Amino acid sequence: MGLLGLCLLDAGDATGAGRALAAHDAAAGRAPSFRAETLRGRLAGLRQDWEAARTAYRDATRLNERAVEAWVGLVRVGMDEGRLGRALVDAGLLEEVVPDVGRAMAAEVLRAQGDVYRRRGATTVELAADKYQAALGKTPEDSELAELVLELSLQAYRTAVAAELVARHLAGEEHAVARAYWTGRRLVVVQDADGARAAFEEALARDPAHADSALWLAKLALGEGDAERARAWVAACRDAGLRTAQTELVLGEVLADLGELADAETHLRAALDRDPDLTKALYLLGRVLARRGEAAGAREVLERFRALTRPPPVDEEDDVER
Repeated sequence: MGLLGLCLLDAGDATGAGRALAAHDAAAGRAPSFRAETLRGRLAGLRQDWEAARTAYRDATRLNERAVEAWVGLVRVGMDEGRLGRALVDAGLLEEVVPDVGRAMAAEVLRAQGDVYRRRGATTVELAADKYQAALGKTPEDSELAELVLELSLQAYRTAVAAELVARHLAGEEHAVARAYWTGRRLVVVQDADGARAAFEEALARDPAHADSALWLAKLALGEGDAERARAWVAACRDAGLRTAQTELVLGEVLADLGELADAETHLRAALDRDPDLTKALYLLGRVLARRGEAAGAREVLERFRALTRPPPVDEEDDVER
């Protein structure tokens, strides 16, 4: 009956699954069933009764320590409640039972913890970088996560970590463009403008449509006071197309410095569409709106910026780890 209920639930029939569980519970002399407890946990989760779900999943894992669906359910309950520390502990227990599944779940929880810290802005960027790096250690094949770790490592001025990540995750000819680009990004942080320029130009030589490299060349040119060169690189960015919130942010910053406020606003809003908690984009957008005379809009945006960058209470920060 437990297996039948789980199949019905997978098929979208929660009512039928509930009847199967009721039939199991009503059966005379029934033996404990890890599948029935897993079903009980899933049905409780649908009601958002997290305590009942956790109890049922725990019972399932006691009846069968390899009840993978119950272990995954426990991790999900912790994440749904926002109790990410507990979810990480359960993912670690799952990793002892089924390593591949446990590592994937642990990486998901660590990334969620990193997301919480990242949304809090510059005051917790190092904590976010720690969590993302730990997640990457669980799933080293995740190239998207590797780029996120690189981005946050550079924001936290961890240039040695960034160099090691580039060497380890971007080795080989197939990663030559990305390797040159992230090398340039690291050299920007250590203020080696000439080295950064050479790295970005190498990336463009290999891939003339690599908009991110053209964008950073525009930023370097602007920093050297060469506005016309910056405009030329901005045009190249637009021709190639941008891909990420960070590249939209930097283009918005360059256009604002060039005085092209309407276009700057467009790209800063595009950055926020991709990442609503990108605090630097909020700050720059508020400045742009103020320069355009849109005082009310500027106040609204800057208030959100202040809310996101306000240091959290100690107990709120601890919730990420509990």
